[in-house]
Amino acid sequence: MARKKKKAGTLIILLGVLLLMILLYCLVINKKEEEEVTEDAITLTTLESDRITEISYTKNGTTLTYKKTDNTWLDQSDTKAPVNQDYITNMLGNISNLLADKIVVEEAEDLDEYGLDKPTLVVTVTSDDNTKVELTIGDSLGVGSGYYAKLADKNTVYAVSEGIYSAFNHTQTEMISIEEFPVITTTNITNISVTKDNNPIFKADYDQSAADAGEYNAWNISKPYKTIQKGNPTNFDSYFESYSSVSLSECVDYKGSDLSKYGLDNPSAIIDLSYYTETTENSANMEEDSVSTDMTSDTSTTSTSGEEASTNEEKQEATTVRTDHKVKILVGDKNDDGEYYIQVKADGREYENAVYTIATSAIDAMLDINPYDYVNNLVQLVDITSLDHLTVQANGKTYTLAVTPNPDKKTETKDEADDSQDSVSSDEVSDSLYYYNGNKVEEKEFKNLYQDLIGITTVGEIKKEVSDSTPVYEFDFTRNSDSLEELHVSYLPYDGVNFYRVSINGEENFLVEKAAVDKIIKELTEFTSK
Repeated sequence: MARKKKKAGTLIILLGVLLLMILLYCLVINKKEEEEVTEDAITLTTLESDRITEISYTKNGTTLTYKKTDNTWLDQSDTKAPVNQDYITNMLGNISNLLADKIVVEEAEDLDEYGLDKPTLVVTVTSDDNTKVELTIGDSLGVGSGYYAKLADKNTVYAVSEGIYSAFNHTQTEMISIEEFPVITTTNITNISVTKDNNPIFKADYDQSAADAGEYNAWNISKPYKTIQKGNPTNFDSYFESYSSVSLSECVDYKGSDLSKYGLDNPSAIIDLSYYTETTENSANMEEDSVSTDMTSDTSTTSTSGEEASTNEEKQEATTVRTDHKVKILVGDKNDDGEYYIQVKADGREYENAVYTIATSAIDAMLDINPYDYVNNLVQLVDITSLDHLTVQANGKTYTLAVTPNPDKKTETKDEADDSQDSVSSDEVSDSLYYYNGNKVEEKEFKNLYQDLIGITTVGEIKKEVSDSTPVYEFDFTRNSDSLEELHVSYLPYDGVNFYRVSINGEENFLVEKAAVDKIIKELTEFTSK
């Protein structure tokens, strides 16, 4: 009997708990219905964006005001400052037809609960008829969920999208328009000079005339070496990618009035770049006739006019016009975010003294340059077609390789040369004769040897001084044209084990592998024609 009473008591307790839970649920639902009066989108503003003449917003205690003058928006605290008009357009688009996602509460008794007593942002816009709309934005509803907001003179709290807050979430510095970095095509760069801490660390120029003549290595590196070094065009192209899509972060000072604040009164680095652009213009090949287009002309006249105009258009030719440009990049200190302060000096820039910030990685890619990486590392690249003879001093002996014109080769006219290309002959006569130590040798074997001799490559720069300047091997290249420079190359002792110093026309800059050179000399001294 006692057990039955105990079970009955437990059941009563469980029913009580259930009723309490139901009551709490009803209270929560009622509260939710009270706060969320509607889930439908609600129109808060209906303004014509082109009639808005003033935008003012306050954030973190700072008020920014922009007014429209002659269809251009100006910062009222500095009317000469270049304002980002795209940001203004985005603001207008968001505030002119603002929708609320829902009403949170119609008559909020405590605005502090929604962060509206000390708002995150207050936006005021004025139209040309002096109509004003003020929007106050409070706390966030959660990441990506929007914000609490209210209109002036009302305590109805709305939930608005994140877009309205983002549109006005700009500091005065962020509102300054950025004058973009010049658009540069990497293959159109003709000169580069890099200076760090007032020391020129790299300078190179593109020799257009040499390139036009078929020279592959048309880049000439003049710094930091004592003599001109030929550059590797592939490596130059890779390096110049750093300048093809430069993105500036912010314009922190469009006047550049106090450069010492940014370390730009004495830049830590300066980059000078020359490049060109090309445009296509149409030019008439003939004098343009004056063609009457009088509306009273008869049909035949109109037809003739059309035919003449068409003929003129067909006889126009496209002309490529080249324009040369220069740009100078001055690099200063880093800001608290680790970005560099820079100035960009270039033709036609409206705000030449403006100070910008830029990602560290962008500047590092420009400044972290090892000159040796851009040197063409072939020591004695002399094309065989330009060779008269080569003299090599090795192991106390002299070796010569010579190329002479073949007297049996008939000089052909252009038509004869074209005809000969159409007919294949097994007895084709070579253009040149090839000699090793005065003895005529087979062309193929000679060329194989010569290819190995001119294939010696550098492996690095000289890092220490060596007093012994007695050549181990010497190469003297004599060219078959007075307009071509002769080349004298000496291989000198370095560490006695791994490397030789290489002297090119009297200048020592680089090292070569000792074993590789010794192997090629062995090939030369043991050469025999089959």
